[in-house]
Amino acid sequence: MAERQPQTDVARSLDQNSASSAHESLIDSIDGIVWEADPKALRFTFVSKQAERILGYPVRQWLEEPGFWVNHIHPEDRAEAEAFCRWAITAG
Repeated sequence: MAERQPQTDVARSLDQNSASSAHESLIDSIDGIVWEADPKALRFTFVSKQAERILGYPVRQWLEEPGFWVNHIHPEDRAEAEAFCRWAITAG
């Protein structure tokens, strides 16, 4: 039984890679920006490749620059938008 375990792990890994590839292809086919964020940190954890084409900011900047989202809100709206997001997170 121990000899089959590595084969099972390899098969599982291949299945995960295939699913990941299909997921990535689906996201890349969308003519829009798909994103995911850490709500507590207000930081992006995933941004689709379309973001740079549509808005001109490299994906790396979205992911690595602290405050990227907040810094791209109009200054007059920034405090209210950030406060609303923090309220929504705590309200659930």
